[in-house]
Amino acid sequence: MSGKRAFLGLKKFRERKELRQNQLAKMLGVTSATYNNWEIGKRDASFDIYKKLFELEATVEELFGINYNEINNLAIKGASPASPIDVLMLKIQQLEEDVAELKGVKKGIARAG
Repeated sequence: MSGKRAFLGLKKFRERKELRQNQLAKMLGVTSATYNNWEIGKRDASFDIYKKLFELEATVEELFGINYNEINNLAIKGASPASPIDVLMLKIQQLEEDVAELKGVKKGIARAG
């Protein structure tokens, strides 16, 4: 979950819940400084933190700026995601594929140079 889009979503979720950073940090079991680093984009939260956020009723669309229709169009093994965790796993898989592709491009550029 890298990228500013996810971090902006974290702030939107917190504001929707009418929480201060330190309140949400406490609910997630982390320090205010750790939470702040996530929200401003210095660090990314772990998968377990995102699971906790979903338990607190965060939505995939809210956190990542993607919607169920977009994810459902990512036909992976013909299965449709049934839960936010499934949707998140599909997005992670898509991001991993994008990273692998970029690494291949970078290697090709290095060889050509």
